[in-house]
Amino acid sequence: MAGSHGLSQPVALVDDWWWVSVHGAAAVILAIAAVRPSHLWGIAGASLSAAAWAVWSALDLAWSVDTRPPSSLVAPILGLLVCTPLALLTAAAWSEHDLT
Repeated sequence: MAGSHGLSQPVALVDDWWWVSVHGAAAVILAIAAVRPSHLWGIAGASLSAAAWAVWSALDLAWSVDTRPPSSLVAPILGLLVCTPLALLTAAAWSEHDLT
C-alpha cells in the first residue's frame, strides 16, 4: 500500500518471521554467553537484540510518518524508548567489566 509520497511498507523487514529470527539468534548468542563466560558473546547478543529493535522502530517510524500520522507513531516511538535505555544499560554493564 503506497503512502502519500509513494513509500511502501517495509514488509520484508517487519514481518514476524524476520522479527522472530533476529531475536532468536540474539537469544542463542546470549545463551552461549551464559554457558561460556566471554564478554564478546554477551556484547554480540545484546547488540543484535538492540539493533533489531532500532531497525524495526526506525523503519516503522519512516513508514508511519509517510502514510498515516500521528496515531501510528506510537509503536515506533515506544520501540525507541525501550531500545535506547536497554542499549545504555547493556553498555554500562559491560563497561563495569573493564571493556572500555
